[in-house]
Amino acid sequence: MKKKIIGMIVCMLLIGTTGVAVADWAPGDGYKMHYPQLPDPTGWDVNFHDWSLADDWQCTETGPVTDIHFWISWRSDIAGTLPYIKVDIYSNNPGSGYSEPLEKLWTRTFTPDQFLIKGPWTGDQGWFDPAQMLFIPHDHTKYYQINIKNITDPFVQQNGTLYWLVIQMPYLYPLEVGWKSTVNKFMDTAVWGNPGAWTPVVNPISGPLDFAFVITGGVEEQCCLTIEHIAGGLLGSPSSLKVQAAIKNNGTAECKNITWSVRFVGGIVLWGPQSGTVASLLPGATVNVSSKVVIGFGIPSILPCNVTVTVDGENNACGTVHVEKSIVLLIFLFSVIP
Repeated sequence: MKKKIIGMIVCMLLIGTTGVAVADWAPGDGYKMHYPQLPDPTGWDVNFHDWSLADDWQCTETGPVTDIHFWISWRSDIAGTLPYIKVDIYSNNPGSGYSEPLEKLWTRTFTPDQFLIKGPWTGDQGWFDPAQMLFIPHDHTKYYQINIKNITDPFVQQNGTLYWLVIQMPYLYPLEVGWKSTVNKFMDTAVWGNPGAWTPVVNPISGPLDFAFVITGGVEEQCCLTIEHIAGGLLGSPSSLKVQAAIKNNGTAECKNITWSVRFVGGIVLWGPQSGTVASLLPGATVNVSSKVVIGFGIPSILPCNVTVTVDGENNACGTVHVEKSIVLLIFLFSVIP
């Protein structure tokens, strides 16, 4: 019995000392959801037991969910260690009476080396077990922040979309851990249960509850191709017998398998169209491409001729780029009108 008590004290000390970790979230830090759902210091903690708890959020910025933060407490302040945390992200089912998680979009199980714990903070808090309708006011005073940071292969959320954060904790009875309620409710009530069998979390004293959590993360890296300019021709400076175009990657990710073409429409063009590929282009980099030597005849308003440069890439998030200019073809050569 003595060894068991000592072990429990050590567990509590471990949780307390993780509070010095810097990978936490504080009010004023960034977020990528409707708004942070902050913990209610005098609210309730809902027992994870051996089922899942879930709450919804709306994405406000397309990009990866690299960080997840949420708040917990231990029943009667008897703290233990967490061997894992299972996190799922679901799509939203609006439902007829209340919304709930619909389809699993992403899942990950995090081990202790992949999350940090900060705290404790204090407040007069109650304990709630929705399955048994067990509610105990003034059950505990301490609560903690769980920080899951720098998630590899993260879920990529889309701006304006509703998602559900579904969390499952290990069943550690007689130790019990709960998800803390929030002071910042959003849309429908949080739910408890399992896929296909969700029930709203409604406390008989305080009514419907939402959970305390924050979704954060960086902006999704994307390739974005543009055509910076088209130049060349006998009237160009310097003059050239080819149409030249500068392709730039204005995105934040490397562009791959870039295809480009230079085409002519109208006039009398006997020679000049050209196409090709560029294996890759780093963010901020530029590559120059050109037509063949152009031979033809064209005069604006009389025998008009246009040159069109088209660019796209395997992962180009900005879509196919077309730039068109009128040209003058003189003595079977050409000039691009500035």
